Amino acid sequence: MCVNCITRMTNDDYEKRAWNTGLITAMLWTAGLALLTGLALFAPYKPDVKTAYSSVAMITHGGFLGFVRNLHHWLSALLIVLGEITLIVGIFRGAYRKPGQWLWLSVIGLFLVGLASQITGHLLPFDVQAVRTAVVETSIAQNAPVVGVAQANLMRGGPSVGPATLHLWFVFHIAVFTVALIALLVTIPVLAKKLGLTLNKVAWVVAPLAVAILASALLKAPLGNPASAADYNDFTALPEWYILPLHSLLTLSQSVSPGMAFVGTMVIPALAILLLIALPWLDKTGHAAWSRGLGTVGALCLIILLAIGGKDLAPPVGNQIVASSRGTASAGQKIDSKLIAQGRNVFSAQGCGDCHSIAGKGGKIGPELTAEGTKNASVDWQIKHLENPPAVTPGSTMPKFANVKPADLSALAQYLVSLNGKSK
Repeated sequence: MCVNCITRMTNDDYEKRAWNTGLITAMLWTAGLALLTGLALFAPYKPDVKTAYSSVAMITHGGFLGFVRNLHHWLSALLIVLGEITLIVGIFRGAYRKPGQWLWLSVIGLFLVGLASQITGHLLPFDVQAVRTAVVETSIAQNAPVVGVAQANLMRGGPSVGPATLHLWFVFHIAVFTVALIALLVTIPVLAKKLGLTLNKVAWVVAPLAVAILASALLKAPLGNPASAADYNDFTALPEWYILPLHSLLTLSQSVSPGMAFVGTMVIPALAILLLIALPWLDKTGHAAWSRGLGTVGALCLIILLAIGGKDLAPPVGNQIVASSRGTASAGQKIDSKLIAQGRNVFSAQGCGDCHSIAGKGGKIGPELTAEGTKNASVDWQIKHLENPPAVTPGSTMPKFANVKPADLSALAQYLVSLNGKSK
């Protein structure tokens, strides 16, 4: 089909051939209900590190309010899932093509606002998993060349996750993203009406609401242990389901080189979003095979990324507690000064400084190691951690040192244990 033929489609033809109006209807109602349930939780929630956790715990065990929190949790999750499905189906059917390009961009916007709301809202309970997840997420932003530190500091409200981060993310969650969500809830129906699309399909309103209510009745929204200041710089967090594709890209890029992490976490996602936005102007072929092929590739990529990261997934329900096995020095354990020097060379040769900093020098992707020996003082623990980081520290994205000689691995462990806060 030629481009001119597409632009001359009647509204009826466009509705039949491109948009799945049921999915748009489901997205709008899910977003609207997520907004309403979120507003219902606004008054009892206290956005302060001293009261945030206790206020959420009170809501959770507050009967009807607890059900509202569960409903808000599952509606927010469902919005992201529906957004992904709508975009993939839209690509497959060529919904992005003119005259539907502005509706296409608005649906992308609704999906991104839903995702951003999920990320900021996840911190609000201020439990251990939430705070440590924020540490990982902001460190991913810090990973970018040149602007990384500045943008991470803006996201955190300072040099590390803490009280300022909670206040900042609360403002964005309850104000900025709420205004954006309302604007899109108004804009999308208007754009759909101009295209002659009908968004009043009752089944697509009832189905997602029924799913959310059933999930809310059977599964409680997660709430772990309350966070403390010790968690503000702790990277021990299992990835949440909505961040799994990004987590998988991080893992894949780090397997190539630790210094390439920003490619997986920022470059590839940014290019993917730009591609989605530019599709109406890039696809000038008008061939259904082109859009179907692109939609199929997109769906397969998403499935593969979810599968790669699935093994590290944080529990989507229940009490999320991240366990971390911290090593202590064994009785009679000796630290060899020669091995420490050798380990320092291994640290440099393996590019560890690309991800970790010591005394302010080095990368910012992973934890700061200046006082690593005071936190994990066992050489055996360090060796096990280097051999298989996720097995020792759940949720770790650090690559395995599988190809390092045992002698070098032992020396590196000795060096790490020697770091006591005064290392140069």
